Amino acid sequence: MTGRDTEKRLSAWDETLTDLEAHTDAGFFHLRLHTDHLNPDAAAREIITAYDRLRAAGCPHEEGCPR
Repeated sequence: MTGRDTEKRLSAWDETLTDLEAHTDAGFFHLRLHTDHLNPDAAAREIITAYDRLRAAGCPHEEGCPR
């Protein structure tokens, strides 16, 4: 991989983040995991917690929530 290739990849990630921040609904893509600081179990717990919060916010009555 060349330095130029890396620059293009990083630019693409930056453009994607900008697009997501501008065009996504609240709650989606708002979780960032720094996998260099988390082990897989901790990352999984973070994802589960974020999903549960999002689901609860969108479906306050458990009986009406799809499973």
